[in-house]
Amino acid sequence: MSRTVLLAQEAASHAYHFTEHFGRNFTWDNADAEVLRQKLCDVTDTMKHKVLRKPDRQITVTGHACFEFREDKMLRYLGKSVQAQNLRFGQFSLVGAIGSYLPFLAAKCGLGLEAAELPPLSPFVQYEQLEIQSRVGLETFGFKLVTRNDRGELIPTDHGHTIRLLAYDPPQGERLGLLYFNLQTDGIEHYKLPSHLGVGA
Repeated sequence: MSRTVLLAQEAASHAYHFTEHFGRNFTWDNADAEVLRQKLCDVTDTMKHKVLRKPDRQITVTGHACFEFREDKMLRYLGKSVQAQNLRFGQFSLVGAIGSYLPFLAAKCGLGLEAAELPPLSPFVQYEQLEIQSRVGLETFGFKLVTRNDRGELIPTDHGHTIRLLAYDPPQGERLGLLYFNLQTDGIEHYKLPSHLGVGA
């Protein structure tokens, strides 16, 4: 997840610094655009300076593997989610903020934007194979669980279940182990090395 978070932070920095072409002290007349600019500013400054003078601007950025959960305990992988949080803006999707900011930049520059084609959703399965870059940091690997409401919208959920996840190390496909992740405590309950895994584990 660290690479995903880093890429999101770098994208936020590029989007924020692009406004410097409009002037050093540029601010948006549009209130929504200005809020987005300030969010990206907080992310960029925290990434650059580590500790900011104003504590309410200090940003924490976290990455999660996002899963859709059904009542029959089936899961499907939706993708990686990058969330940012500080005191003045609360929690927000960093990638969502960047995506919402780009149309304002494009309009200011007289450019058009083309919507990217999204890949098809993964099928529902009993467990998921995740690409975890190394054994280091498994204890802090984040998971986000969502479910669909009556309107088909994805909303956060926590059923208190423990889900089983098989971990692989790309690109060689080395089997790292079997994770038992407790959705209630938000932590990895158990981790078995490949040599300790039985047949069919």
